[in-house]
Amino acid sequence: MPTFQCVTIFNQGKTGWSETWYWTGSNYDQALTNLRGLATPRKGLLGSGATIEYLRVSDVAVKGDSQVQLVQEWGTSGDPPNADQPWNAVYVRCEAGPLYRRQVWLRGLPDEWIAPAGSNPAKPELNADLAGALAKFRSALINRAFQLRVIQKDGAGGVQTPVTGITAGDGGRARIAVGTPQGNVGDTFRMSDWSGPDKKLLNGVHKIAAVGAGYVEIGTKFSDLTSPAEDVGGKAKPRIFIYVTVEDLIQIRAAKRNTGRAFFSPRGRRKVAR
Repeated sequence: MPTFQCVTIFNQGKTGWSETWYWTGSNYDQALTNLRGLATPRKGLLGSGATIEYLRVSDVAVKGDSQVQLVQEWGTSGDPPNADQPWNAVYVRCEAGPLYRRQVWLRGLPDEWIAPAGSNPAKPELNADLAGALAKFRSALINRAFQLRVIQKDGAGGVQTPVTGITAGDGGRARIAVGTPQGNVGDTFRMSDWSGPDKKLLNGVHKIAAVGAGYVEIGTKFSDLTSPAEDVGGKAKPRIFIYVTVEDLIQIRAAKRNTGRAFFSPRGRRKVAR
């Protein structure tokens, strides 16, 4: 079955943000219905003034596709205007088994939930009323089997193989000799522990330009390397993205996290000389 990227898009005044989850199911309509079911308890975490504008689902295997649903639902927690500034957020941690976790910042909450009266403004506390609304959102996230997109840490994604040399490949690209395939053309892999003079070029994430028996080629040119034939202990590890089902959502603390302009709002015209 296809996996869908499920995006909830929020606006609050002149600022906006999005929250992204993944879900594996049969079709777009089912994915959108499932995301709508998650949006309901998420709306329960919004203060007045913050709104869910759009829901968008996309098949991760199909580039450029999307199905969008206009929602425009305002938060109903308390009397308006009570949404805190969107850069004040609640930091929660999503966990999917012992290996995978992700940080999530939930914005648009009622002001009194993040900074109760009498608290230290430099260290905002979390109101107890948050717990009930957050529990409903957690249940929807888990019961509807939403997922995280992560880099595989076990299996093939956890295997590091030594780099035994670098030579010139097709079109002058650097050909890195590795014993284990690092993926297909267009995939990425991480090279580390190369201690030669070209470590700033070689250590890091590379996109695979070509694959052969025992080697991969990257976009870096062979001629750009100072001493490419020297074996100085590099290792390669494939970056395999997988989707893992959320098993828990844990409230950590209040936090400040910047956000950008409102989604779908015009950037404005560039000034020109008259």
